[in-house]
Amino acid sequence: MITISKEDYLKAILEAESEGETVISPTLAKRLSVSPPAVSMALRRLKRDGLVEVRKDRRVLLNRQGRPVRGLGANWSVLALDEAPPSLTRRCSSVSLRS
Repeated sequence: MITISKEDYLKAILEAESEGETVISPTLAKRLSVSPPAVSMALRRLKRDGLVEVRKDRRVLLNRQGRPVRGLGANWSVLALDEAPPSLTRRCSSVSLRS
């Protein structure tokens, strides 16, 4: 099950990736305004649930299960365009979100 907190982390990872930023724990802490220990705990849960991979160089990557379905908001939930990060909204604005 994807909780709101997990979804927030997945969205932050996706947004940082889409902006060409290397995603590491401090990146997420800054983007989400949370403490580094909170990020560590969340990443542990996301890794346990098979949504992310944390590489030896500390980079955080969304894996297949954690990555949005191309052209739809996401497989964890459809991103409402008014709640999506601005960079994602621009990329998704021309996509039809049919049921």
